Amino acid sequence: MVTRCRNLAVAALALLAFAVSACEVSPLLAPTGSTITLTSSTNVLSANDSVEIVAQVMEPSGTPPHSGTLVTFTTTLGTVAPATAETDANGRALARFQSGGTNGTAVITATSGGATTAAASALRISVGSAAVGRVVVNANPASVSALGGSTTISANVLDVNGNVLKQVPVSFTSSAGTLSVQLVTTDNNGIAQTILTTAQQATVTANVGATGGLARSARGT
Repeated sequence: MVTRCRNLAVAALALLAFAVSACEVSPLLAPTGSTITLTSSTNVLSANDSVEIVAQVMEPSGTPPHSGTLVTFTTTLGTVAPATAETDANGRALARFQSGGTNGTAVITATSGGATTAAASALRISVGSAAVGRVVVNANPASVSALGGSTTISANVLDVNGNVLKQVPVSFTSSAGTLSVQLVTTDNNGIAQTILTTAQQATVTANVGATGGLARSARGT
């Protein structure tokens, strides 16, 4: 009888140990009905740039979930690292979006258990040429000799917030003369340059995606 009781006790302890082990390996996820809101400090980026993303998780009661709740990020362009992050005591999970070298709009969402970012609330970040707000083009000098000469054409590319855009391809065309290069990538100051050689009045256009700018005419004198 004593032996049987001991065996039962051992079996009960084994079951308890299994239950504890199962709790330790089960991922902590947000309960159904929770919401996830994504934010970042900017909605535009240059190519090969990055920005921190914050996922705010709230339970149906309006309180944050337990610390360590897992949130998984997905994006249609670029990458998010880490792909899965844990919430802190305030229900915030942090990750970093890396834009990569492709121009376009990244649509970023997050999920945790039964909670997911609503389609209308997905975080959208414009990258590269998709983020262009304005292109300012200048010629230096603004005029050349009637016998012909050269002038440097500079295109300053700015995003929708007025910040410079790096590593964006700029396409130059001219109504007269020749250009040293027609496709140039902006530098770290958001500037792309080419050289126009002409003996006639010329108008140079710089295009980035669907946005363009005109240089001041270079005319022979």
